[in-house]
Amino acid sequence: MNALINKDALNFIFEHYNVSNDYIISNSNITLKEITEWRDESNEIYPPILKAEKLANLLRISFATLYLDIDYLINNKNLLKKYINKRVLYGISSTDDSLINLLIKDLLESKDLYYKFASDLDSDIIRFNINIDFTNYTDLAKSIRDIFNISLTDQFKFNSSRKFYLYIRNRIEDKGIFVQCFKPNIILKSKKISNRYISPRGIAIYDSITPIIGINSSDNYEAKIFTIFHELVHILKNNTAICFDLALNNYDNKEEVFCNKVAAEVLVPRDYFNSLLNNNNNNNTIDLNFIEKLAQKFSVSLSVINRRLLDLNYISDKDYINFNNIININYLKKREDLKNKNNDDKHISRDIPREIFDFNSYKLSNNIISCLNNGFLSRLDISIILNFKYQHVDKYINLI
Repeated sequence: MNALINKDALNFIFEHYNVSNDYIISNSNITLKEITEWRDESNEIYPPILKAEKLANLLRISFATLYLDIDYLINNKNLLKKYINKRVLYGISSTDDSLINLLIKDLLESKDLYYKFASDLDSDIIRFNINIDFTNYTDLAKSIRDIFNISLTDQFKFNSSRKFYLYIRNRIEDKGIFVQCFKPNIILKSKKISNRYISPRGIAIYDSITPIIGINSSDNYEAKIFTIFHELVHILKNNTAICFDLALNNYDNKEEVFCNKVAAEVLVPRDYFNSLLNNNNNNNTIDLNFIEKLAQKFSVSLSVINRRLLDLNYISDKDYINFNNIININYLKKREDLKNKNNDDKHISRDIPREIFDFNSYKLSNNIISCLNNGFLSRLDISIILNFKYQHVDKYINLI
């Protein structure tokens, strides 16, 4: 059965988001011939329902949007949020920004929801109002800890990186920055995808009222924490940036190097780190096990600790490279083992409410629950807005 979509609407969406046909065919089993025919208003060739649903998913819109009247879309462009400011792209060279446009659209739509519910509740929006004077990355890192009230005592009390991530997210949002995850692009095994369609690690969208930090939801919590601080530096410098490579040994872009240094210094302060290792009195040899203990203590990745050890002259370049190779190999092995385990244990259910809670801005979640308590939203509304099954709503509410 075919989906009798509105071809005018489909073309308007492509043009509004500046999405290419190549983005669609490179990320799906839809062919160039098919997408060309579906967009051609002179014929009556329509996509099968399953492929139309895939098309909607790639465009990051609801399936129903494909059926909307073109005049309705034009007169309600807030349904198709578009970011028109210039962007600074770091770590990638591409003439096709289809994916980036769609990811930014998702982030802006989430912030719009936050604004809408705040308006419904007649509550104030916390405005971003931070100006920091600094001469080097250590000064900026210290200022970030002070301004956002992030203490080492708090950092060390968490028994999981997830709890530290939620703590950091809330601290950042309390100062008027909207922190929201985005869903990464799904790469098909059957296709060789160009780098231009690989999802970024983080996105910073500067705005004088409510800037946005976007985080790749597929990253682990340690990586998400690092991304928050990396993108925060872009925001504090009044920059918008799309960051694909947050590797600590990336020296291709001075701005990215600086953001990495600040993030590492915030998470693993030089003075405390030196004190910790000096007090160690060589009781522990610096090996992978020691690196793992430090990473767990600071709730950061092994790569961050490895880099700090190198930068502070505790290990040689050769040791750093050797540790880095082992860390990468072990990471890939763990990821493959986890993938195999998930395939073997498909009956194990995911904690959907927790995933939704961790994915979304806590300011947005709080406003949603306040709207529920004030009768502006129903439980069904919440499941539709956040796109998860109604049966999970009560558990999601209890998390907030």
